[in-house]
Amino acid sequence: MGDAREPSLYSVNPRIRYNTVGGVNGPLVILENVKYPRYNEMVTLTLPDGT
Repeated sequence: MGDAREPSLYSVNPRIRYNTVGGVNGPLVILENVKYPRYNEMVTLTLPDGT
């Protein structure tokens, strides 16, 4: 087994796409109707203008 401090190389694929933003408060984005939410989950956001 490798050193735990070494970075691992892996690929992450999105589980699901949501189009239900309920609100934004600073760095927090509130999504509605989320199935199987997890604490501290990383997401990628795409705004309506494509950015």
